[in-house]
Amino acid sequence: MTDEDDTRQSARLPLTERAKRGLLPKESELWLFEIMELEFPTAIITQQKKQLDYTEWENAIDAAIRFGILEGPYRQQVQESETYHFPDTSKWANFHPMPQTIHVMGYSDWRLPRESYRAWRTTQANPPAGSIIHLWLGATLTPPKSEPIHRQTTELSASGSRHPAEMRQCVTDKAQFLENATWQGTQQATVNNHPEASRFKARYDTPTLLRWVSEIDPRPKDKRGGRPHKK
Repeated sequence: MTDEDDTRQSARLPLTERAKRGLLPKESELWLFEIMELEFPTAIITQQKKQLDYTEWENAIDAAIRFGILEGPYRQQVQESETYHFPDTSKWANFHPMPQTIHVMGYSDWRLPRESYRAWRTTQANPPAGSIIHLWLGATLTPPKSEPIHRQTTELSASGSRHPAEMRQCVTDKAQFLENATWQGTQQATVNNHPEASRFKARYDTPTLLRWVSEIDPRPKDKRGGRPHKK
């Protein structure tokens, strides 16, 4: 049996079984739901999966795919319903061997390449706590807590260059900010009343956020200073 055949056969096992056998480093792609299970290994029930950190991370991946920031080749595939059989590896197996069977319902999901996901993940300032994604990626580097991206960008601009990863993250953040922004009469009020104001204010300075908001400001440019004029 070739290595390719062995990898294909091992991929049919459940994620936990492949992890126990040390097979994940051989897989160049994983389903998005498998990546999320490795990033959030304690989120094992539906209610836990609705927690804010889980949802934000999944949304960030989705945005990175939609805007082409998480580089391919990735593809969306439909997985048919399948039944997996594998031997009982528990300590009682020698006494009462009971082959285990798991039935997986069909689904449609993204297949993401390891190296592309690894590269994208290093651009994220707050990777999931408790993640065991290293079982697939190998040793992962956690980005150090640093100054907000806008300050780094300003310093790099002065020298005439910008880090591509920082620029891609800025584009993603701006798109997410404007997607959820609602005009509140002034640019400052729109920033302050944004559903995720605290997160964006921690990452970018006020002038940057005001420039973003200016793109949805319905007022004529010569009327945008200060509060709306009273009639």
